[in-house]
Amino acid sequence: MSMPRLFVGNFDFEHRLGRYPIRQLPRKLAAINIRLLPDLLPLTVPGDFLWVPEPDAIPPEVRERLRQLAGDVGVRLVSGGDVPTGPAIELVPWGWTEEILAWGRASGWRLSAPPIPVVEWANSRQTSHDLEHLWGMEAPGSGCCRNADELKALLRTLPAEASWVLKAEFGMSGRERVLGRGDTLSEPQRNWVEHRFQRGDTLFFEPWLPREAEQSFHYQLDPVDGVTYLGATHLLTDPRGRYLANRPLAEGETPWPESLRGTRRAAEYLASRGYFGPLSIDSMQYRLPEGGWGERPLQDINARWSMGRCVWERAEAAKFS
Repeated sequence: MSMPRLFVGNFDFEHRLGRYPIRQLPRKLAAINIRLLPDLLPLTVPGDFLWVPEPDAIPPEVRERLRQLAGDVGVRLVSGGDVPTGPAIELVPWGWTEEILAWGRASGWRLSAPPIPVVEWANSRQTSHDLEHLWGMEAPGSGCCRNADELKALLRTLPAEASWVLKAEFGMSGRERVLGRGDTLSEPQRNWVEHRFQRGDTLFFEPWLPREAEQSFHYQLDPVDGVTYLGATHLLTDPRGRYLANRPLAEGETPWPESLRGTRRAAEYLASRGYFGPLSIDSMQYRLPEGGWGERPLQDINARWSMGRCVWERAEAAKFS
């Protein structure tokens, strides 16, 4: 019988990384951490535990739905002093941070975590930017900037009134970024940019690509067994690029070959640098100005669990139910 696991839905994971982690979550992010808890259940097996933060703050109808869903799969909801301690429990967070690791050590749980500096490196946009550039996979016109002059130089490379996106080193689901058009910034955009340049951040600039479709590629990296490709899911986003949902590939549908090769290459590279655990990489197909299609295999590297992985796990389980 496998060791029971304690799943922790720290979906704000990326906001805890880097030199300036968020210490106190905004109420909106804390609410998201609660709302997304049911999505972790496809990763669990009977006998596992699911951490529920501040259960009294959860609306009664949400709490009851979560209780029913967890009961259906044999998972116990725990919080506060209900959490079992000791090495008979394995801690499984959405993503590893120093804060989560310290909690696990204090509780005596079994920990199978890569070094936190490796986790930060694997999730950093600097890493994906560097790999895209090294392997010739970057979006045309993309680049990074560390001051206002470098940003202006990147803006000047775009056609007049072209749209673009500027991203911080860490972020998720359309957060920690600004969308713009043309070569000027609005006052809120300028304030956001100046604040980050003043504290020494690097920002990552991309032209806004006319996306046609997106897929997520899912891997499991193990220090002994190496890299295992699991499968792909469709990734659905709104017109501003914010996450909506994943859905399984249809029967007979295949993942994009170029993105599969590119994401596999990245997975093997991350493994060679010491990362292990779940890995999901989002890829995009987009329309080229001259006609035809471009493909961006390494649009977003997520060295953690992901919603796409949860959807893939649910679809795999359904095949055998």
